[in-house]
This record gives sequence, structure tokens and C-alpha cells, in this order.
Amino acid sequence: MIALERRRWRVTVLSLVFVAIFSLLWLSTPFKPFFGGLILGALVSLYNVINIAKKVRTNGEAVLSGKGRGGGTGLIYRIMMVVFSVILVARYPAWFDFRSLLLGLPISYVLLIAVEFWSTRRNE
Repeated sequence: MIALERRRWRVTVLSLVFVAIFSLLWLSTPFKPFFGGLILGALVSLYNVINIAKKVRTNGEAVLSGKGRGGGTGLIYRIMMVVFSVILVARYPAWFDFRSLLLGLPISYVLLIAVEFWSTRRNE
């Protein structure tokens, strides 16, 4: 479980670095709706990855302790977060761009795959 926590921490830090870069670009460029959508998408993506990592960890602990099958993976909550972000974009189109939200949503998932490949190459 320590390796999984380390990978979750790496994905969180890398995602927050992307959010910080997008925030600096939001502050310094005139493309505020574009970078606002990227920030919103990246934050929702980070929440979803942290949520699924927590659920997988608790379900794995439940199975290993012999309590049987754990709960679900929180699919409804993750879908609701995406729907909430789409509602925000539709409500405030001057602050967020829908296309950049769609670009920002898979950021943490792509980072998760990259961290996993990097970790398997290092044999962690």
C-alpha cells in the first residue's frame, strides 16, 4: 500500500503543478476563459483521481481483512463532479471555456498513467 500512496502523492503534486502553471497563465495572458476552463477541468480531474484512489484503497483493505467485498468506486460522485463543472461552464461562459474544460478533465488520468509507467520502469 505504501507504493500506491506514493503514486497518489506524485499524481497530486504533478496535477497541482499543472494547476499552478495554468493559474499563472490565467493571470498573465488575455485568454482568461481558456485557462479558467483548464484550471476547472484539472481540479475536477484531480478530485476524481483522489476519490477513486481512496475508494480502491478502502476496498482493497476490506477484501484483505476478510470483510468481503467493499463498497463501490464512487462512479456517481465522479460523474456528478463533471456535470457540476459543465453546469458552471454553462452558467459562467465569460469565466470558463467549454473546450478547455474538456481538455482539462483527463489531465490527472494521463498523469496517473505516466506515473504508473515511470514507477514500473523503476520497479517500485
